[in-house]
Amino acid sequence: MGYPSLPDTSVNFLLNQLLPFKSVGIQLTETGMMNPHASVSGLMFAHPQSRYFDLGRIGDDQIADYAKRRGIPADRIRKFLKQL
Repeated sequence: MGYPSLPDTSVNFLLNQLLPFKSVGIQLTETGMMNPHASVSGLMFAHPQSRYFDLGRIGDDQIADYAKRRGIPADRIRKFLKQL
């Protein structure tokens, strides 16, 4: 499963288009996980008043909304988010 800051591992496919991971020795699994396992990706934003937070469990309504905005079927999003 992805990290709380980027739980949808399918975004790694988009990042891979911007920076070909293969050029730095990283491969993606079919679910977007990075190999070697010590590899990580994320979106980092810096601001003096920023703070870290956990997303918690993602509800079905949130999955449906996110899938619609991404233009990806909800079942496929669940695969990346490891939601059953």
